[in-house]
Amino acid sequence: MPTARGEPYDWKVEANGRKTSSHRTQQNAVDAARRRAAPGDEINVHGTGGRVRDSWTVRA
Repeated sequence: MPTARGEPYDWKVEANGRKTSSHRTQQNAVDAARRRAAPGDEINVHGTGGRVRDSWTVRA
């Protein structure tokens, strides 16, 4: 999800509602989320308006 203005990077990764990392590109953020996620976790990609653009569940 894009971060608020003033943060150093544009894309952040959250787990349980808390920011775990921020990234310059959306792809880097998605890659970080995939590395962090466990089987059964859901990954959501949000657009600039906060709406979910893409979503999937991590498989084993």
